[in-house]
Order: sequence, then structure tokens, then C-alpha cells
Amino acid sequence: MKMEYRQVVLAAAVSALVSAQVWAAEEAAPSSTMDKGQSETVVVEEASPAPMPETKPQLSDTQTTFATPEVLMLYNQSPNELVDREVIGADGEALGSISEIVGGRVSGRVYAVISRGGILGFGASEYAVELDELNIVDDALHMTITGPELEMRREYVADRYVPVTPADHPISEFSAFEALPQQQ
Repeated sequence: MKMEYRQVVLAAAVSALVSAQVWAAEEAAPSSTMDKGQSETVVVEEASPAPMPETKPQLSDTQTTFATPEVLMLYNQSPNELVDREVIGADGEALGSISEIVGGRVSGRVYAVISRGGILGFGASEYAVELDELNIVDDALHMTITGPELEMRREYVADRYVPVTPADHPISEFSAFEALPQQQ
């Protein structure tokens, strides 16, 4: 009985597939009311491509980028010299103060952790910004973003970063690729 049932189901499935293909071919065929000498007119519209977003030019292997003097001044300072310094936004308002200097575990880049809001450090939000985003102008640290723009960024998660140590040496001496001692 089982074998007969399988054969009936298989035959029904095959006939359904064949009839579906025939039905689809009939739907796609032109109507029979047109004369054999006439052809259907097809209008093709030309679409213009969407504008491409503006991108930064990619550097070839032979090109080198050079840091600006302001950025070099930051890398020549130690984390201790930058911690607790206030960062000013593009609108002239204070964005917060630097609470820590860290390196990215994956990227190896150096970040300043900006602490914003809160009372006496409690309830403050922290954001990691690349050190290259900071500029020194008249011995003050500046960024080209505003407070609301900073708050739109992802908050700082300590597990994604490595502290820059030793804190009394220039940041330029830090290497994120050095092996960290195993903690037990």
C-alpha cells in the first residue's frame, strides 16, 4: 500500500509541475488577436545611474600620508598629560574631558575616551574618539563635532580597548601589538 501511495503522490507532483510550466508559457505568449505581420511595440526607457557618494581617494602602496603638526604634538604627549583635559567642540562648547587614553584591540589605533555629563563623574557617558580627531589650538584640545554629534556615536566599551601603558611615556612609544602579560 505504501508503494502505491508514493507512486500516486509522485505522479501528481510531476503533473502539477508540467501543467504549471504550460500555464506560464501560455500567459507569456502574445495574444492571438494580432496579425502575424504585426509586431508589438516595446518602449525602452534609459535610466540614468544614481549619483555615487563622494569618497576619499585611496592611497596606493607607494603613497604615504603624513600627520599634521597638531596630531604629532598629541602623540608626543603622555597619557598623563592628556587625561583630565577638556575637549572643546566645533560650536565652542565643552564636549567633556579626557578620562583615559586607550588603544584599539583590533585596529591598533590610539583613542581618547571622552567623559561627558554626569555629576562628579557618576552617570557620565564615555565615548572613544580617535586621537587623530583631536587638534591642539592655543594649548586647548578641539574637535570638529558638536556635543549632540558626539552623543550619536557608540558609547565606550572597555573590553574593546587596551590601556596605553606606561602612562608617563609619549603615546608614540605605545605599540598595540605588544604581547600583554597574562592575568591570572
